[in-house]
Amino acid sequence: MRVRECLMVFIKEERWHLTEHTHWHYPPNGVIKLNVDDAISKEFTTLVVVVVWDENGQILKAWAKEHILCDPLQAEVVALLWAIQLASEDEFKHIIIEGDSKT
Repeated sequence: MRVRECLMVFIKEERWHLTEHTHWHYPPNGVIKLNVDDAISKEFTTLVVVVVWDENGQILKAWAKEHILCDPLQAEVVALLWAIQLASEDEFKHIIIEGDSKT
């Protein structure tokens, strides 16, 4: 549910179809969690989002960008790859990357 809340900071709900998240866990001490998600708009664009959390559940950073239209699984992969790139650029050493893909 927390990624959905962050997505709403970036987009208007009536324009996007978002899936529900069932639960979320804090990362262990000393570990940064990067949650990734995607949404496909009614205008046929894809939004990918990366949200960075600390062990206290505080948002450290959040990014969102539009991507060319692709299916949800491809969009999830795009978000995962982008999260790895962002973690590397910010020199995060101990990370967990989590998405909500059902496949």
